[in-house]
Amino acid sequence: MSACPNCGRRAAENAVEEGTSGLASNEPAPLPLNTPVTEQDDGDTEVELEEQVVVERPKKSAKPAAKQASPPARPTREPGPAVFHLNPGQVRTLIAEQPGLLEKGLGIYADESGKPVGAHFPSPVGEIDLLARDPKGNFVVIMVPEPGDTANIVGGILQRMGWVRKHVANDKKEVRGVVVLEQLPEEVAYAAAGTGGTVAFKAFRVALTFHDIDI
Repeated sequence: MSACPNCGRRAAENAVEEGTSGLASNEPAPLPLNTPVTEQDDGDTEVELEEQVVVERPKKSAKPAAKQASPPARPTREPGPAVFHLNPGQVRTLIAEQPGLLEKGLGIYADESGKPVGAHFPSPVGEIDLLARDPKGNFVVIMVPEPGDTANIVGGILQRMGWVRKHVANDKKEVRGVVVLEQLPEEVAYAAAGTGGTVAFKAFRVALTFHDIDI
């Protein structure tokens, strides 16, 4: 070992290890990052300290999600009577057998001998479905048109009424008409409005009902 030319001290006394960045030899050198640190106690037990990665879980909301309100229950309706559709021929037969269903006190026209002849009454302007008389003795011309014959409803009933007034109603009784159909078309409603109330229009519906039988 050589002495320092400036202070005279030996170089070994102030020498430091190379790479310690000016630290004294008795001080430990700094550890590199991400290197496990080993600590030794008096009992020669080594404990390794490693870096722990902590993953934070998302916090749950304190308030529970609001439940969607269920729609109010609709009130149940009791089923009504079953409805049946009849063709014009069936309606004609029903009215001929029970004319009182159409109007109270209505009866089929009878000839001089008292024989009912009003059902399918023939005329030169077309067959009359039912020729009837009301309680006052007035004549009622009843017509049940076919579904595809709506264009001739008003004209047809007026022609039949005119013929009955001229050739049948010899006692000068009034003559009026009744048209029976399931639904009145819009174009027919305008023509019916011009009849002056001498022609009535009636819709029909047949329903099936049940009742208990007393035993």
